[in-house]
Amino acid sequence: MFDYIQWRNPGKYQDNQLRTLQRHIKIWRALEGPAKEVYFSQIHIPGRLSQSDFTSMNDLMVMIKGEHFKHLYYHFVLTYSNWETGCLCFSESFEI
Repeated sequence: MFDYIQWRNPGKYQDNQLRTLQRHIKIWRALEGPAKEVYFSQIHIPGRLSQSDFTSMNDLMVMIKGEHFKHLYYHFVLTYSNWETGCLCFSESFEI
């Protein structure tokens, strides 16, 4: 970029001004450049936290004996150790 600026403006910018341009570009990128990813670090304490969710598997069109098998998948994970398990479910409640 600096070479292009020197070529477009002969004699106006010296080679020792490169670092100044780099600093200005760094500041410009920090203020006007792409947004940075927001990151919140998490502290996982053993035995304290877990995560669980149900995922609908109906869109996968699983077929058993020619019939659409409608079901949910339950996933559970301990956040500290990443131990996980899962099972098939037919609803999100304990009622049958």
